Amino acid sequence: MKKLAIDGTLVKTPDDFYALLGKTVSLPAHFGRNLDALWDFLTTELTGELSISWPGKAEKKMADIKKLLADAARENPKLTFIERE
Repeated sequence: MKKLAIDGTLVKTPDDFYALLGKTVSLPAHFGRNLDALWDFLTTELTGELSISWPGKAEKKMADIKKLLADAARENPKLTFIERE
């Protein structure tokens, strides 16, 4: 299982998140670095298991990504999302 820990003090923009995700898993060449592409990847294209933890609050502009991660984890049993406020 691959693990990704999000540090909210370092990951402040969607680009920061996508860059970190790309260092953890192999994103497809066609990955669009947007919410639709992230949803598709996490729910249908993810190979292997992935655990993402995100302690603390997210920047307001990151709230949509954090919500999508929680929703995708409910859809895909290979994805675990651990959120702590």
